[in-house]
Amino acid sequence: MKNSIVLNAISDVHLGCFENENLPDFAFSPDLDILILAGDIMDGVKSHYIDWVLNLNPNLPIIYTPGN
Repeated sequence: MKNSIVLNAISDVHLGCFENENLPDFAFSPDLDILILAGDIMDGVKSHYIDWVLNLNPNLPIIYTPGN
């Protein structure tokens, strides 16, 4: 039985600074339980930004906090 929760937080990615085909890629621990996106991820809402968020790790719960 696992006695802890493994969290990973990402912030200040500013997807608007990247070309659509060159969005950043992250590698996560196989033990990761929850991914936290803690502000300034998207600069505006575009479908490829939303797809990027949803495809980060589709098997994990993601907590998303917009803004700062």
